[in-house]
Amino acid sequence: GTTAEILGFYEVSTVILLSYVGMIFSAMSTDFYPRLTAISSDNIKVNSLVNDQIEIALLIITPGITTLYFTAPLLVELLYSKSFFGVLLIFKAALFAVIIKAIIWPLGFVILAKGENRLYFKQELLGDALNIVATIILYRFLGLVGIGIASLINFSIYGFYVHYIIKKKFESYDLIDVENGSLYYTNSILSHNCSFLGSSNTLINISKIQQILFQKEFFSVNVSIYVFFSTLRQTDG
Repeated sequence: GTTAEILGFYEVSTVILLSYVGMIFSAMSTDFYPRLTAISSDNIKVNSLVNDQIEIALLIITPGITTLYFTAPLLVELLYSKSFFGVLLIFKAALFAVIIKAIIWPLGFVILAKGENRLYFKQELLGDALNIVATIILYRFLGLVGIGIASLINFSIYGFYVHYIIKKKFESYDLIDVENGSLYYTNSILSHNCSFLGSSNTLINISKIQQILFQKEFFSVNVSIYVFFSTLRQTDG
């Protein structure tokens, strides 16, 4: 299509995904961010609140996105016209990108709540730049479908980046897989019915395990020495 048509399709997809769906994120942030800021100094409470918010976001967003996926033709025709059906090609992947956003969205606020304004600006700038570059490149090769895939790739890379920064900066979040299949973040110290999505089966960092083992061995040695001398004294007595 012409440049004007492509821009029109892109504008429609942006309005539906960012404006309509974005209202849900805005509504949730109104309640979530103040509560997160109030407990920002307590990583355990922050972890718990982020867990809850991810679950709430998924419970709200996933059914809506699923419904939108199947009713998109009717919605586009109702709001615009059949001539905008090209936007459905963008929706094929872009709708799934919104689900990924629901998972990583609470994490982005953690950096801001911790007072790391520059770091937050950096992550948002990276996300915008990545979105622009990926959209241009993938549209050139894949057309309108590429625009939707660009959103999917953008949120995926952005999510891994934010998770890496939080884990490195605050050393308190690890992505885990809970028994019911939900994604949560834990404090790397203790969790129930969980396992790493990585190669390790433990929730405790290897350095922490070494410290625990060393302390345990040291304690065992001291107990053994104490028992030995206590027995020796009793024998001498």
